Amino acid sequence: MPRQSFADALRGALSGLLALGRRDPVALLLAEIDRTETQTLRIFREGLGCPEQDLRRMEICYFAIATATLLFEWLSSDAEPNEVTDQVVGAVLEDSVAAFEPGLTEDGAMRGYRARAAAYGELLSALLESAAPTGKGAALPLLRHLYACVTGADPDGGMDDIAPAAALVEELIREQAARIGKRI
Repeated sequence: MPRQSFADALRGALSGLLALGRRDPVALLLAEIDRTETQTLRIFREGLGCPEQDLRRMEICYFAIATATLLFEWLSSDAEPNEVTDQVVGAVLEDSVAAFEPGLTEDGAMRGYRARAAAYGELLSALLESAAPTGKGAALPLLRHLYACVTGADPDGGMDDIAPAAALVEELIREQAARIGKRI
């Protein structure tokens, strides 16, 4: 049976969440999660030369959810941004488990997500604290952590020249922050 695409999983989550009456923030987050997942997958395949079948897609999903929801919470003027992000996280994880790791329980997926979100929060904060794009430096710790999670490999052993990929990750995050900041 073919795997469900991430976009299809998000469309399923979107259809249920739009009925909640908070269309714009939910739609924004779902679009950002989908965009980040797609771009991250491309960075791993094309920028780092990783075969797609070797990538832990659920880990890419955790990263995509964490970056979108953390940026939304940090940039939101909404009194309760967590209300929106909690709805999105739950729905996307539910659909993603079915698409990428059918043997994983929803509780297990939520625990995995929370652990990754905490680590990504620290790494994103450090990246965004630098005033201007660095080209590679600030994104290196983030990419190293992401690489270890997504491939299960030591980043020192499998990444010959990660500077170009780190620059792509930094650009991805900065553009995402700008888009979210403009739309909330």
